[in-house]
Amino acid sequence: MMRLDAEAQPRYCDNCGARVTHDFRRAYGDSIGVAHRRRDCDTAVRIQQGSAAGHDRSRPDA
Repeated sequence: MMRLDAEAQPRYCDNCGARVTHDFRRAYGDSIGVAHRRRDCDTAVRIQQGSAAGHDRSRPDA
């Protein structure tokens, strides 16, 4: 079953403007579902540490 509500619709990365899925925003985005970075914008380690939710991370991109 496909979700048609507004929450299921892709939104855009604040960093690059590319589409970001609901599942990515739910897992890695901030408390209101905004993705500040996506996998093409940052490393997996930094995203897991919160960079996609808008948190600054001191670990350099690798």
